[in-house]
Amino acid sequence: MNLRNQIGLWEVLNPSIYLVSLAPLLAVLLQVGMADSALPALLLATAGVVALQHAVNIFNDLADDRRGADVEKHVSWVRFHRNRTRILLHAGLSVLCGIALGLAALWIADRIILLALAAPLVAVGFLYNWGTRPLGYTAASELVTALAYGPGVFGCLLLVADSHPQTLPFLAGCIACAALAVSVLLAHQPAQVLTDGLAGKRTFAVRHGARAARLTARGLLVLAAAAFILPAPAERSVLAAGLLLTLWLTRQRHLQPGRILMGTWSALSIALLLETTL
Repeated sequence: MNLRNQIGLWEVLNPSIYLVSLAPLLAVLLQVGMADSALPALLLATAGVVALQHAVNIFNDLADDRRGADVEKHVSWVRFHRNRTRILLHAGLSVLCGIALGLAALWIADRIILLALAAPLVAVGFLYNWGTRPLGYTAASELVTALAYGPGVFGCLLLVADSHPQTLPFLAGCIACAALAVSVLLAHQPAQVLTDGLAGKRTFAVRHGARAARLTARGLLVLAAAAFILPAPAERSVLAAGLLLTLWLTRQRHLQPGRILMGTWSALSIALLLETTL
């Protein structure tokens, strides 16, 4: 039987992982409100971020397959397409969609100047999987992830909605989204520590051990929740409850990135709903 037929599109897509790109949107809306005039631009920009994340995920599968990392990962875009041309076409279309949506968002919001911040971070994001020594294979992988989702995604989204944001909410949001993204990244690593090490992938788990990666992932999740709560006093009780739920869902020895994201995203969504309706 063809291996592609054994892997469903929904399975390889893994929708929950894209919540890491949606969480910054919810965090921004908690600060500026649902009625903000920049909402269409924020939605366009977030759709662009999701498209770019999708492209990076595909390139990541391709790089890992080429270098022998994640050999135990049977659900990947490489195994789904089984053709390099189709993989590159799929990734390329995602890149073009992401860039087009991002530019449209900046144009609508009259924030083209933000390209000076967004473009270099997008470029660094793609260097995560490209080159003779991709950033994803170095000790800088966690820092790149933090920069991409902190000042990259949250920072740019907030600046789309508010050209002069307050310093504390801006920094808190950047820290929260960066910590959440790195927590999810570290949660992936323990199961792949042996193959990553053999492939020369210098992940946090390879450098410091699987146990340290799990503990750090939990610590970063707590930091993310605290930073999300800080600029949203009216919703502190809801977000605090969401934090406890998320920690309970991730109490197992083996962290599940999907549970981290679902818990955090749910807490932010409920807080936003309450703020909008009450």
